[in-house]
Amino acid sequence: MRAVTLWSLEQLCIDTSRIFAAGFSNGGSMTFNLTCEMPDVFSGFSFTGATMPASTYPNIPNCGGGLDDKDIKPILGLCGSLDGCSSSIARWFQEYSVLSGCAGRAVEKTLSTTSTCMKHSTCGVNRNHAVEYCMVKNLGHCWSGNDCCDGQCLNQDAANMDFSQYILDFFTDIPRSATMRNATQMATMLRSQLL
Repeated sequence: MRAVTLWSLEQLCIDTSRIFAAGFSNGGSMTFNLTCEMPDVFSGFSFTGATMPASTYPNIPNCGGGLDDKDIKPILGLCGSLDGCSSSIARWFQEYSVLSGCAGRAVEKTLSTTSTCMKHSTCGVNRNHAVEYCMVKNLGHCWSGNDCCDGQCLNQDAANMDFSQYILDFFTDIPRSATMRNATQMATMLRSQLL
């Protein structure tokens, strides 16, 4: 991921305050690892159809230390009720909300007859980061809103939320950080980490 990000910074026009990581299944687990390994690069995270491995920040003892509250970033979890992640995502939300210093009570939002979300909006150092998860009824290990690729994912309920759009909206709502490095500084940092 460091090499991919470095290539992007050197080859494309990148706003360093708007770099995000999102993944599905094993890619979702990878996204969790990035919360620990690269919180200084990414402004927010999203995982779909995955569970939290032990190396997730802010679970400091398993993250190797060296991270602090400024490294807490907004994160969104998405899951189907028939997916393996459904048994642990509510627990993840509670634990991660506490570790992220979320204030107040979580708010439940009903998006449709099949899709609901729970969200803390006042997390992180400045109390302006979100921790959120959404659940889609009767959805297996699939990408909600996309009838692609797998028999169990075909003919989804039309009321299912569109994961792609929801993730993009979540990332768009993340406040820009004034402390992010410019592209040259970030590229220098990444290059030194790759050596």
